[in-house]
Amino acid sequence: MVTTTRHVAIALVLGVLGGAACAQAVTFVPVSRQIRRSDSGWQLAYRQIFEHYSEYAPNGSSSPYGPIADSEHGILRGGALGYRHQGDHLGYGAVAAYTEGTTAYQGFTQDYKTATYTPLMSHTGNDRTEARLWVNYAFALSALPNLAIVPGIMAGDEHWERRTSDGDHETYNAFYAAGRLAFEHAMGPVVLSVSAEAGRLIHPTMTATFAPHQTFALGARQWVGYGIRVTYNIDRDVSVYASYAEDRYQWGQSPIVNGLYEPASHTTLGQASAGVLIRGL
Repeated sequence: MVTTTRHVAIALVLGVLGGAACAQAVTFVPVSRQIRRSDSGWQLAYRQIFEHYSEYAPNGSSSPYGPIADSEHGILRGGALGYRHQGDHLGYGAVAAYTEGTTAYQGFTQDYKTATYTPLMSHTGNDRTEARLWVNYAFALSALPNLAIVPGIMAGDEHWERRTSDGDHETYNAFYAAGRLAFEHAMGPVVLSVSAEAGRLIHPTMTATFAPHQTFALGARQWVGYGIRVTYNIDRDVSVYASYAEDRYQWGQSPIVNGLYEPASHTTLGQASAGVLIRGL
């Protein structure tokens, strides 16, 4: 019993000493200069969005396409302008983007007297405007100075206008807030960044020309995203980058207002971008 107790005591002492040694050997340090450059400057980018939108059949019912009442898919094109700064630890930024394009619509019309469905194939015009801002705290480990760990928070505003082939306009608006975690690795002037975000929509709404002076309050659902970016720091003043990000979010079904309501839906946006960061202006 004495021998066992002695062994346990020795192990505890060695563990404490080993932990102290590791704490001294591995500490938090500022992120590298190349990583700071890759996350700093005025941002100008070309953006292409791959839009996938699906609207669910109301109240769990089925349509000729199963649980999906209608859907649309297509490519939107536009640009983004923003500013970002990354210091030794604290970072922040804001960006605004606009894209537009036409998507292929697949849905149906329903005759409420006969309860029959007629397939409908058409095109929908789309305009998307987004503003996003964020703040983060970045750090590296002394043992891995070229790898940055970047937790942060972000918020945004999404404005989406759909113009259907029969002349109706639908406008979706929503704020969102999310937590964010990124890892960035510098390999000389090349910096690889991967990130993930998770949060919720806040007060999403929809207005439409078929229901003038009426706003549908949509259910607040989850918002998630992930992304990957490769940046090349040309010199101290200029960097170029290419990135791909995907945002996924859901719009909940609205309450019935004057006999009308907006069904639940799901949106996936794949965003490919190429741009430049300019510092020292």
